[in-house]
Amino acid sequence: MRNETIRRMVRDLFDTVGEVAVSATLRQKTQGDYEPGSSTEETTSDIAIRLVRTEKSLSDGANADGTPIDPSLHHASYREIQAALDARLKAYQSEDVAFPAQPYYPAHGKAYLEVKFLPAPAEGIFLGSGAVELHTGVYRITVHDADMIAAQSRIDALRTHFNKGRVLTFESVDVHLDGAAVGANEGDLKKVVLPLLISWRSYF
Repeated sequence: MRNETIRRMVRDLFDTVGEVAVSATLRQKTQGDYEPGSSTEETTSDIAIRLVRTEKSLSDGANADGTPIDPSLHHASYREIQAALDARLKAYQSEDVAFPAQPYYPAHGKAYLEVKFLPAPAEGIFLGSGAVELHTGVYRITVHDADMIAAQSRIDALRTHFNKGRVLTFESVDVHLDGAAVGANEGDLKKVVLPLLISWRSYF
């Protein structure tokens, strides 16, 4: 399908519903390998996305049908993504966690978690100003502990808590979890510093 056709379809959708943000499904088709004497198989996967009409002025107070505009739908941002991930972590453990830009002073010898939010450059999936982009990144949770077995047990529990396929939502922004990988121990003989790298993606 040509890019101009896609843009026209998206604009028609917004004009029809009269909203600045709508839910949609991104369908991806992939052809399998060709084998002589047989036809290629085609697989289809659907991804739930949210389309945001960013060219609409923030000074507008209502949609085309007169309903009030929810300001949170205008500008999805990394703040919402991080908030969704932080909220998920707090559901697992709310104390002894060093979140970004929040003062935390761990007691000597006490186990704790350290969080880093690491977004990657956005990728355009449609052409044109204000088009939906694919945003990806890593939510890094580092376990600080004096005991390797205890640290590995904590890592296993966190991987289960941030399981692949889970969708987190914060202020109408959906965050898809794409799995987690355990990094190498960054500590020394006296302490364990074990990172868990959680991959996420979002569309806005």
